[in-house]
Amino acid sequence: MFNLEIERLMKMKSIINLNSLKAVLFFFILCGFLSSPLSLTGAAIEENGILSPGYGYSDDYYRGYGEPNISISVIGNTEFERGEKATLQVNLVNRGIPYGFSPSKRLSAAKQDQHLISVKELDYESRKTIAVGLKTSLYSKSNYVEIDSDSRTHSIEKLVPGERLEDPLEFGIKISNNAPAGEYILELPISYQYQSSARMTNRNIDLLGL
Repeated sequence: MFNLEIERLMKMKSIINLNSLKAVLFFFILCGFLSSPLSLTGAAIEENGILSPGYGYSDDYYRGYGEPNISISVIGNTEFERGEKATLQVNLVNRGIPYGFSPSKRLSAAKQDQHLISVKELDYESRKTIAVGLKTSLYSKSNYVEIDSDSRTHSIEKLVPGERLEDPLEFGIKISNNAPAGEYILELPISYQYQSSARMTNRNIDLLGL
């Protein structure tokens, strides 16, 4: 019997009682996260959140703190037999939270339009914990565990804080008939982007970062 577990950065190890009739295999999945802040401009922000660079004059009224925090979990039974073909179901959840905001520019009490623009910027600053353009692929470091090439790679448009995937990621795997008992490592690197800052213009919003 084979036991497969996914845990971020190998922080958890599964321990099973060995069955004298079957070999037990321990699997771990290493999760690496590659993130980059977005360099964006606000013309299309209401459409898809991915915007082209802007270079015009802009004001920065607030600075927000926080970023996405992606974690993973395996759904369903994680025990497999030698020689078995199976489907791994993996879910992602974004646990990122805004840590707060600090003013970057003093507001003029006489300019009401300036106040309205700053409030709008504050709304955009609160979105910096949203992960966008997520990409992930499952890899095996052993010849005894084969990953189905058709289901190896997945892309997710965005993952909002506090939400998990509506449809879990599915990876097809096959355990070799000759796989010996031992420890095996699978890798699941995840890359994504996020908004690092928002700046306001009198016409638009510039989202700054990369």
